[in-house]
Formats: sequence, structure tokens, C-alpha cells
Amino acid sequence: MPRPPEPDETPKAGESPDTVVSEEIKYPRRTARRKLTREKIIRAAARLFNEAGYAATTMQNIADAADVHVTTLFMHFNSKADLATEFGIAATDELRKRAFAARDTVPFLDFFRAELERAVIVSKKQSSQSLMLWHGLREEKDLAYALAAYEQALRDIYAEYVAHVYSLDRTNDFRPDIIAAILVSSVSLANDKWVEAPNVIDLSAELSRAVSVAETAVLAILDQLD
Repeated sequence: MPRPPEPDETPKAGESPDTVVSEEIKYPRRTARRKLTREKIIRAAARLFNEAGYAATTMQNIADAADVHVTTLFMHFNSKADLATEFGIAATDELRKRAFAARDTVPFLDFFRAELERAVIVSKKQSSQSLMLWHGLREEKDLAYALAAYEQALRDIYAEYVAHVYSLDRTNDFRPDIIAAILVSSVSLANDKWVEAPNVIDLSAELSRAVSVAETAVLAILDQLD
């Protein structure tokens, strides 16, 4: 039987969302409880998307797996697509932190290759889940925004890295963004080919091949900056 809505999370009759926000500020314990609930929902959704696939997972499934009432779930996320977008935000937030920590000491392409290797290791450890997730990203129409936002965030992080290393102003110089777009596109193309024939194509080899071609173009641009 579904759990009733968790206390303190459902607005009372006539209570606006702004009132709920002000209540959270006034009561920090309540805010902490909401954060824990949100994290629990995200973990449950990630597990279900990986195990059953995005299309087969319903909001009720996610609520049940997170052990919350579906009303509580909808207070945190309006749709499955919102949850998918949240995964991308979390991943790029972590990447942004690593980029900020490395950009003063690690050459850009070394950092990019290290991140690529990190992604390949994760994909190999969770090959079936990674394959299912990539299928969902490419085939589910309501995930188009989540995928576009994720790839845009990647381009922004890498472009900012290049701009910082070479002291470029992105408002007047397109080169950092062009470099980032070339590299991110090469990774997407390799993943697309792998999804089409995962039993034939080795993801690591395909990524290496695609990125090598991209790096040739990138190095030509970077040589102008040295």
C-alpha cells in the first residue's frame, strides 16, 4: 500500500509554494528532511531507469521504490524528464569541480582524455545499464531537452577550461567553444555507433578513434594559441 504524503512536505489548503519555501527557511530541520527525500527519489529513479529502462518506469514505480507517496514525488519533480535532467546536472556539477581544480596545472587535452577514460571505465563496469541509458537518451523524445542540456553543459565546461588556460575571452573569441563542440560531438558520435552494434563495436576503441580525429582538428586550433 502506498505511503501517505510525508508530513511537512505537502502544502496545506490555500498555501502557496512560496509559503512552503519560507517555511523551509524558517525550519532548517524540515529543509534537511526534504533534501534527504529528494536524494532518495533520485537514487530510486536512477536504479529503475538502469534496471527497467526509462520508458518502462512510471512515476508510481519511482515513488514505490523510494518509499514515498506519489504526491511527495510530484512535489519534487514534475516528470521523469525532470529527473533525467537532474542526473545530468549532478554529473556536470562534479565535472565542473574537477575542471576548476585541474585547469591551472593540467593541460586541457590531458584533462579531457582523463575524463574520457573515467567515462569508459564506468561504462564497462555497467555495460548493460549504460547501453540502456544511452538508448533511452537517443530514442525517448521527452529526454531531448535533458540530453541537449547535458551536452551544452559539457561544452561550456570544456570551453571555459580552454579559455582559462589560454587567457581567451569567450565573448569575443569563438575558438574555445569550437574546440569544445568538436570534442563533445566526437564522443557523442562514438556512443551512437556503439549503441547500434554493442556486440560488435568496442566502446573504448570507437571513442579512441573518434576522439583522435577530433584532436587533430583541435591541435591545429591550439597551435595558433601557443
